[in-house]
Amino acid sequence: MRHIGGKCIHVLGGAFTKPKVGQFLVIYDGCVKDRLEFQLWPSGILLLTRYGMCVKPTGPVTDGVRVGVFSSCNATDTWSWTTRGSLQYKKKMCLKPETGGRNPYNNAELVLDSVCDEPENLFEFMLVNSAFGWYLYIGPRQPNNKARLISPSTTKAKSCLLFFYYMYGYYVNELRVYVKSGSNMYPVWSLSGEQGSKSGICNLLQPLEIEELSNITLNAEEVARSLYNLDTSKACGPDGIPTRLLQECSIQIAPSICELFNHSLHTGQIPSEWKSANVTPIHKKDHETSAALYADDTKVYKSIKSEDDCQILQHALTSLECWSHDNNLDFNQSKCKVLTITRKKTPLVHVYHMNSKELLRVDKEKDLGVCVSANFNWDVHIHTITSKANKMLGLLKRTCPLLRDKTVRRTLYLSLVRSQLCYASEVWSPHTVKLKSRVESVQRRATAWILQSKHGEMTYQQRLMNLNLLPLCYEREISDL
Repeated sequence: MRHIGGKCIHVLGGAFTKPKVGQFLVIYDGCVKDRLEFQLWPSGILLLTRYGMCVKPTGPVTDGVRVGVFSSCNATDTWSWTTRGSLQYKKKMCLKPETGGRNPYNNAELVLDSVCDEPENLFEFMLVNSAFGWYLYIGPRQPNNKARLISPSTTKAKSCLLFFYYMYGYYVNELRVYVKSGSNMYPVWSLSGEQGSKSGICNLLQPLEIEELSNITLNAEEVARSLYNLDTSKACGPDGIPTRLLQECSIQIAPSICELFNHSLHTGQIPSEWKSANVTPIHKKDHETSAALYADDTKVYKSIKSEDDCQILQHALTSLECWSHDNNLDFNQSKCKVLTITRKKTPLVHVYHMNSKELLRVDKEKDLGVCVSANFNWDVHIHTITSKANKMLGLLKRTCPLLRDKTVRRTLYLSLVRSQLCYASEVWSPHTVKLKSRVESVQRRATAWILQSKHGEMTYQQRLMNLNLLPLCYEREISDL
C-alpha cells in the first residue's frame, strides 16, 4: 500500500522473513515487493499476503496506538476505505504516519488517529506482480498533475486492446487511452471519476485501425488529374522538366508516376532526388548584398557573481572584437545588446563596450523566435504568440467564410495557427493556470470555427474528440518526451 507522500507501508525490519507477532508497521521507501503485499479481504481483514498475517492495533484503540501484524485476528478487526482514501479501522480510527505528516520520514511508525481524510492519512493500493501477470501503478506526484504510461509499440496496423484498471482514491480524476501513429494521437477510450475499490476491465475487441502511409494507395486517375491541374506559370524544378510538358502528357505518364508514389508510400522512403528544390530567398529590407543580413548570431554569456566576473566578460568581448577585425567580419553595432537574466532585486549592473561604444541594455530580446525576458518570465512571449495566432485565426475566418470542409479548415488551423502555439514549447511551456488558459483559448475558438458549432452546442472536449486533437497542454507534454 502506498502513502500519498509516495512511500509505502513496510513491516519494521523489512519482512525478509516472517515477522514477529506484534511487529510494527512503518513507512519506508520502496514499493512493489511481494513481501510487502497487503490485501483487503471482503470480510474487512487486512492481510499481509506472503506470511498470512493480519493487521490490527497493538493496544487499546485510542489516538496514537501503533499498528502491527499478528498471526490471527477477530472478526471485528475490520478495515474499510473512506470516500477520500483513508484506511479506517472499525469505521472509527484512521491509519496515518506518527510523524512527518504528508511527507513522513523513513521508519515513521503507523498509528491510529480519530481524524480521517487528511493528507497525512490518505493511502491507496498498488497492484504488484502475481500469478496472473504483471501490473504497473500510474499516479501523479501531486494533485492536478498528470501521469502517463508509454506502452510498447507494434508494427501491426490492426491491434486489439485489453487491460485492467483500478481507479480508487481521492485524487483519481480521469484515465485516458491514446494510440499514437506517427506524430498523431488518437483517443480510443476514457473513464472519469473514482470507480470504487475494485478492478475493472477494458476489452476493446474491435481492432484499432489507424490509417498509416502503408494503407494509402493512389490510382492513375488521381495522379493524372493532379498533373493536369499544375500551374503552367510556375518555373520548373531542378530536373528541368517544364510544368506544361507534365500537363500535356498527364494521361500517358500518370501510371508510371503513380507506381513511384505508391512504392514510396508503402516503403516509407522518399528518393533523395525528390528532396532537392530551387530555393529563392525573399529579400526583406536594406541592401541585398549587405553581409549583415546573412551573418550568424553570436552569443557571449557568463554567470556574474562579482565585479571580477564583469571584467572577464568584457575581456571576452574585447577578444571577440579583435577576432572579428582580423577576419573582416565586423559586428553590426546596432544589433549588439546586453541582457541580464536574473530575479535579484538589485542585480550587479556593468556597462559593456564593443568598438569603443556602449552596448545597449535591454529587458527582453527575441532569440530564434522566442522572446526571452530578463526575469526569465514567459508572459511577454506567450502574449506575443497568442496575439499572433489570434490574428491569423481571424484572417482565416474572414477569408474563408464559404469553406465548409472541416478537414481543410483543420489543416489550415494546424499549419497556420497551432504551429505558432507549439513552436519551441519545450523552452517556454507555461506553468501557471492563467498562461495555460490563454494559450488554450486560441484552440478553443479554432475548434468552434472548424466545426462551425454554435455556442453551447458542443463542449471543448467533444470538439477535440471529433477532430482527433489533443489539448495544447498535452501536446506540450508529448513534445517534452
